[in-house]
Amino acid sequence: MWSLKGDMASFSYVFKSESLSNQISRWTIHQQELCPLYAVLPTEIRLQIFSIVLTEEQVLVRSDEDPSQSLPEPNWLLRKLPDDTREPEREGSDLEEVGVNYPNWGLDLGMSQKIPGGDWLRPGMSGQTVQHTSLLRTCRRIFTETRDMLMENATIRLFGGDYDVPPNSHLGYRMDMYTMSRYTANRLTSFHLNVPVHFLEHGFLFTRALDLCPAQDIRLTIRQGDWWKTDTSPPQLTPYGTGCVNRFQPNQMQEHMNLTKDHGLANKRPPIPPISFESGPRSPRGAWGAALSRFPRLRRFTIDFEYNEDRFDSLLELAEWAHRVWRFRLGGHMKGYYLSAAGIPIKKTSWRGLAHHWTTAHFIHRHQVHHNNPPDATCCEFRNELMDQNIGPRMYTFTVTWTARKLEPEDGDDPSILGPEALPDQWNELSIDGRAEELSSDDWLSGDVPAYELLHPACSPGFDTWL
Repeated sequence: MWSLKGDMASFSYVFKSESLSNQISRWTIHQQELCPLYAVLPTEIRLQIFSIVLTEEQVLVRSDEDPSQSLPEPNWLLRKLPDDTREPEREGSDLEEVGVNYPNWGLDLGMSQKIPGGDWLRPGMSGQTVQHTSLLRTCRRIFTETRDMLMENATIRLFGGDYDVPPNSHLGYRMDMYTMSRYTANRLTSFHLNVPVHFLEHGFLFTRALDLCPAQDIRLTIRQGDWWKTDTSPPQLTPYGTGCVNRFQPNQMQEHMNLTKDHGLANKRPPIPPISFESGPRSPRGAWGAALSRFPRLRRFTIDFEYNEDRFDSLLELAEWAHRVWRFRLGGHMKGYYLSAAGIPIKKTSWRGLAHHWTTAHFIHRHQVHHNNPPDATCCEFRNELMDQNIGPRMYTFTVTWTARKLEPEDGDDPSILGPEALPDQWNELSIDGRAEELSSDDWLSGDVPAYELLHPACSPGFDTWL
């Protein structure tokens, strides 16, 4: 493990200010014996109240024309589907019940970074998440009791890709953990990643494992726009391979499906992982599933598989294969455990999409209706009406959740899985701690951040560290 050395006085220049957590050892804290919170309420109830106050809240996006007004959230018509759902819903033609009252601002690369309407917008993600921190400023005793709750109740949302993020969010390949105080960075345990499939297949999780080393709960949402272009093929994803050799003729996922078609059906316990991880020129670090063993505290992993109604069957097939077959060994402090979705049903939901969720296939339908040559006249006419009103297709999200389970003796040991001595699970907490100066893109890309290696025990300088 990295040993923190060097002149810390010379290191302090990167901090804007000293964090309050760093100052606590020098505080005189009044015990507030007369305050009803401490004199009357039991500790458990008091802490529960504090936790509720610090729960994240979603703030809707503000209108550009009138910043004092929030834009109304779309009428998603969100529905939880039965576990045995095997086919898409058949909707009627009453458009009053499926209208979306949100502006259709498209996906222009310049606009989508500044205003809403891009592919980030969906149920449960209609704005920024905030925590109200006035409670922590009440007094020093309350601050010391609640400061950890602030991080425990937070889920950090990260948007990867070249565009399409919520307003006031930062584009980038990494969560900027550098600018946080070390105390804060070590206590953030929940992360929600919105990244394209090609990011996964090019080592995204390997490069983020260092930044997100305290993570215990990671959620990955693969939005419709995050898949390889799938108008000519179904959504493709396998954690054991390097992805599509040719994205227009993908076949690796199907090959892996065929290899595991009898997985779990016999009385013999299947191997973990069920398929050996591959590597290749597109993914020299290896298949993205192997990266999950690099998160030393990981206990829960969730994937949201999303696409519109035209890919319902193939999306469900992928989600069911992932639920039945995918297993991942864990490393670090979780070495000796693995991730499994057994016993946790797939969560199936549907919702009304926005106009940009129509794909090329839908516009082919529209063209056929116009020329009176529809393969399914009723379906095409209904889609035509929806498009004319800037209403999107029906969307489907299948959510699979894996949780940590103890390995059995017959599973054996994998020497390639690193243990806690080789996978640090926290940043160095320094005698001087605070919020650091933000780094420019040039700093990250050049790797010229000499102070960064003092912050993390596993960090070494060089370009590969940053990307």
